[in-house]
Amino acid sequence: MRSQKWLVLAAALPLATWAFHMPSPRPASSSAATPRSVATNPRRGEIGMTITSDYTNKLSSHEQQALATGKVPFPSEHLDFRRVWWPIYPVEDLMPDRPTRVELLAEAVVIWRDADKQWRAALDRRYCQQSALGETWYGSAPSGIFVIEGSLHVSCACNGAVSSLQNLLASRHGNTDLDVKCCSCDWSVNRVDTQLNASNDVRCPHRMAPLSEGYVDPEEGRLACAYHGWQFNGDGKCDKIPQASSENAAMSAMASRRSCLTTLPTRQETGLLWIWRDGSPEGVEASEVTPTQAIPQMDDPEYDGYWYMRDLPYSYDVLIENLGDPAHLPFAHNKLISNHKRAGPINMHMETPDDAAKLNLHGSPGYLSKPYAVGAFMGDLPNVRLAFEAPTLLYYKATLVLLHTSSLCIKTNMLRPIFLFLSMPQTDFTGMLGELVERFPVAAPLKMLGRMLVKRETKDPNKEQLVWVAAYIVPTAPGRSRLITRNARNFLTGFGRVPRFKEHLRQHAVLDSDNIILNLQEREYNKIPEQSKFESKVFMPTESDGAIRAFRSWFRKNPPQWAPGVEETRERALAPPNRRQLLDRFNAHTKNCKACRDALRQTQQKRKGSLAASAVLLVVAAILPGGSRAAVAAAAAALAAASASYKLKQQEQQFHFVDYVHAERDV
Repeated sequence: MRSQKWLVLAAALPLATWAFHMPSPRPASSSAATPRSVATNPRRGEIGMTITSDYTNKLSSHEQQALATGKVPFPSEHLDFRRVWWPIYPVEDLMPDRPTRVELLAEAVVIWRDADKQWRAALDRRYCQQSALGETWYGSAPSGIFVIEGSLHVSCACNGAVSSLQNLLASRHGNTDLDVKCCSCDWSVNRVDTQLNASNDVRCPHRMAPLSEGYVDPEEGRLACAYHGWQFNGDGKCDKIPQASSENAAMSAMASRRSCLTTLPTRQETGLLWIWRDGSPEGVEASEVTPTQAIPQMDDPEYDGYWYMRDLPYSYDVLIENLGDPAHLPFAHNKLISNHKRAGPINMHMETPDDAAKLNLHGSPGYLSKPYAVGAFMGDLPNVRLAFEAPTLLYYKATLVLLHTSSLCIKTNMLRPIFLFLSMPQTDFTGMLGELVERFPVAAPLKMLGRMLVKRETKDPNKEQLVWVAAYIVPTAPGRSRLITRNARNFLTGFGRVPRFKEHLRQHAVLDSDNIILNLQEREYNKIPEQSKFESKVFMPTESDGAIRAFRSWFRKNPPQWAPGVEETRERALAPPNRRQLLDRFNAHTKNCKACRDALRQTQQKRKGSLAASAVLLVVAAILPGGSRAAVAAAAAALAAASASYKLKQQEQQFHFVDYVHAERDV
């Protein structure tokens, strides 16, 4: 095990990124096509699409830029979080026979697979605001419907716009319904007596039951509400109302716009399901020409790795800040992916914002570091870049290019007797990968084994050896976020394979070592009255904090736009933390991961089998003559079975909760 750990560190990951993985088999790429209702970026040639001039004129300048260049059309300021492709789930972990609930921007979204085996998404939450006629709410009013001087207004939180509907319902009598348009959101407004009601983002339109608690009809592939059996197709149209008194009554009800769901565009790329939050006609048009922030190498069969997802008890901005901070690795993750002895200066300098947008993968705002070295032993070989591409992608890219220069040739005269013993010729190790092996401080036998692997991996002098650590950060709700991450490399891909669930358990330990610290840190952040005063409240004098400064500069201008009626709150700063909730593994990961669900079920079955075997063997030992060899053997077997059951119970606990106390682990 120690040799495996060294080999990965020495030959692949001395860059000491935030999450350490042993290499694992790459999951099979999903062959599912992009849903019919959504066209992907035409520049990629995935789905053909003809763009007319009338259509192009409907797009913003940034969206037209995306159509022309293939770059993500994100402005540097005031990003609309609704018009972004958000990675929401690894496809291999979705259950095709039942709906899955996720959160995005404080809204519940239900995901299911329809009859055409396409993954669909629809909003699964309803927000309502009420105002009595004549009541006056001013600019500080919550999102929803309100009345100013006898006029009906609808306020939408997506971009703060307000649509005024002068005396629209005030002059009417009785119960009335009217659909209105506000920004890119659909609202249903009605008057009941003297009460005005406005709602958007419905659950089941019948009586607001959560569709994520429903099921998928196995024959028709329709999403079904578990409360009254209403069913919806992949486009959100209601296709079945069991309570309708006749076929005509059912057809009439299903033809109403009020019976439909608000569906969202989806895509499937690099093994992830992506969701576009704006389901308006204009939003769907924009989604068709906007590429995701997928990393193409994640679909390359030469790269290993797999996806890992976990929900975390702190906000989107705190998670991004943490992932872009390599200086915390030797301390927060001591004895996991680094240790105290490797701590030292990190000479990280940032590209200018304009250069970062030109040099990064998608042309997104954010930040990009200049190449830097991961440790003192690689100080003269900067080979790592750190990048944040707003709003969701953060990655480390380590380039291990073969550098054919005499200065990097290292002779193996010192180990010549060992090499002769192994019938191996004297070798020159040329290139950065070999240089990493030579410089990494490990014992000579392990260094020799590393040289053997390097020789195997560097047969092609033109092959660029890359390590990617990709992380997608999703704002699920205030105080909560989702992390989807994967490590991938195109060398040493067959070494150190372990089952996927075991790798996830290792990742849990890395995140557990951060969770309590970051949750408490966010509570202190929440006490800062304004984001503009953030840097005056913290002290960041070193170059290693450059990425944090760059991110905070962007984030001040681009805070998440939560769902209508949802606001950031500072109440979390006063609530005491709960360790079991902060370090929860089951709800945050296990129940959402197919590999871990299966492993937990198998472990439980083995534990119950061992416990039953122990009981049976004890009964047999009691029946047999006392002191006989058979009785002693049965008792010993019962003890062994009971011990196995106890160990399996401890393994079960790994999928639920493991406390992490730095004072006990780091000394």
